[in-house]
Amino acid sequence: KRKRVVLTLKEKIDICARLEKGESRKVLMQEYNVGTSTLYDIKAHKAQLLRFFANSASSAAAEQRRTLHTPKLEHLDRALYQWFLGKRAEGVPVSGP
Repeated sequence: KRKRVVLTLKEKIDICARLEKGESRKVLMQEYNVGTSTLYDIKAHKAQLLRFFANSASSAAAEQRRTLHTPKLEHLDRALYQWFLGKRAEGVPVSGP
């Protein structure tokens, strides 16, 4: 039985690009040590992956990230992050309660 493999977002995007070029699924399965269903899932979520990768502030962090979980209240999360960046720019320490 194959061990569970969790690919990074960068690897998933690379797989999408190689599938678009017409590369064999069998070659990709062997190279990344994943199953056919994983390849189909990656291909199905291609648009979501590309959108997340384009919207990420740090490409280095996005390359190491493995999951694509988004917050339940995304607009609240963005507003809080903008507030945090503003306070940090003012030099106000943001820690503790």
